[in-house]
Amino acid sequence: MKRGFTLPILLIFLFLVMAGAFYYLRINNKPQVKVETNISEVPLPTQSSKPEATKADVSRVSIIAQGLEVPWALAFLPEGGMLVTERDGRVRFITKDGELKPDPVATISSVKQIGEGGLHGIVLHPDYQQNRYIYLYYTYSESLNNTLNRVVRYNFDGTKLTNEKIIVNGIPGASNHDGGRLKFGP
Repeated sequence: MKRGFTLPILLIFLFLVMAGAFYYLRINNKPQVKVETNISEVPLPTQSSKPEATKADVSRVSIIAQGLEVPWALAFLPEGGMLVTERDGRVRFITKDGELKPDPVATISSVKQIGEGGLHGIVLHPDYQQNRYIYLYYTYSESLNNTLNRVVRYNFDGTKLTNEKIIVNGIPGASNHDGGRLKFGP
């Protein structure tokens, strides 16, 4: 055999052996995570108007609201109830008694629902009880039908979101993997 022919074969063979070894190590060396939690130690959410949750409540499934159109994120209000985003651009209010109000608290006309894009994240400002600020993340379009995202702030008066203010604009978007969760952190 010619030397020029065996060197490429040898290099391919070595590559395949190394790739196989890498694959084997990757598959067989997964970190082992062991979680030991006693269900009785997990804090369960409670409301002052309801009795404290029990272990039996953990396995019970309850429907809170029906009739939502692609609900995406929710924010619990300190006075009770919650706001829920629908991907097509509506923000809905569910009372502390579990009643879905028929009219949205906001319909954001600039939301572009495309693929996985649309109205996504919602979060209350850390000082919400003083300033009533609600932040939203949504997909929109500008010139040339491009897909972008933005973070906006609204005031919530208990029935409507008002005074939209753009906080971050022009976040690159796409029709897939476009969801955005919002959170305040340290």
